[in-house]
Amino acid sequence: NIALELGLSRMACSISSKFWARYTFTIMTPSVLSFALLLWLPLSWLLAFSTRRRFPKFDLDTIINSIGMVTQTLFISNLMGTISVFECYGSPNGKLSVRSYP
Repeated sequence: NIALELGLSRMACSISSKFWARYTFTIMTPSVLSFALLLWLPLSWLLAFSTRRRFPKFDLDTIINSIGMVTQTLFISNLMGTISVFECYGSPNGKLSVRSYP
């Protein structure tokens, strides 16, 4: 889960180290990036119109292709983040703890 590991970036300071914050960040990243790409579509049309087509106007096909590439890229990280809450280990006191969030 190195792609979305908060400790490797400076985002670890801005996002809480609590379980729910890390888990939500891991799960929501692909959706947020997809939404940002969808917002880029009308923005590119506006920029193309205002610059008289010197700025390229993106098509819906291009945006959907980009969303697919982001989803493919982050699929393994998203899957590992989703199932990490089910990966437990036994403690000496007999209780189970989640491996990623001890």
